[in-house]
Amino acid sequence: MSSVTENPGIIRAFRLFRSRAAILSIFVLVAHIVALLAYVHATGTVIAAERAMVPVVWITVAVWLVAHLRERGCQTNTGLFAPIVGVVYFFVLAIIGGVVGLGAETSSLAVEVSTPGWGPVVLGSLPPIRIVLLPFKVIGYIGLSYGVYRAVAATSRGAVAGILGLFACVSCTLPLIATAGSFLTGTTLALQTGEFTYDIATGVFVLTAVLLVVGVPTEQ
Repeated sequence: MSSVTENPGIIRAFRLFRSRAAILSIFVLVAHIVALLAYVHATGTVIAAERAMVPVVWITVAVWLVAHLRERGCQTNTGLFAPIVGVVYFFVLAIIGGVVGLGAETSSLAVEVSTPGWGPVVLGSLPPIRIVLLPFKVIGYIGLSYGVYRAVAATSRGAVAGILGLFACVSCTLPLIATAGSFLTGTTLALQTGEFTYDIATGVFVLTAVLLVVGVPTEQ
């Protein structure tokens, strides 16, 4: 029994579970679920479990990633390169993910109420820039970008996880893949994006967060 309790892996797991990052993440998770239940009760809206859980996972994992790296991650590079990489990475994600784009012709600002995590959605435009701020995407992209910044500051391995994280925008890249396929094959490919693409994106998002944590050496 003592050999089990003295196992370094088990001890580390207990420490992670009892860490400030884990406690904060659990608080965020519970708060989000309470907000979902309150929204359903107030509006009478029927929400598919899959749709409701996508923002829950993104936001909870993003909060845990940032809190964990701030609490335990090493940072050896104090120059400007790593922060710049993190900022650029965020804007790349935002552009690919449709958070920021071009094509606006008039100035506008609107807020749409939606399921917690999916909303409230902020729609804005200032020609030629337009923005579509979905809370779970913005928080998720900030989390990944912070992870890339810390990973690059500590080790070059962060670049691998960062590239993978680009595919967390799979719901937006699938049409590009279809277009490229149509161009190369000379045929019309019917590729519709839908809820399943967010399921794939969520899996990639979580995997990216894990790789970023692995890529950053810890203080202990």
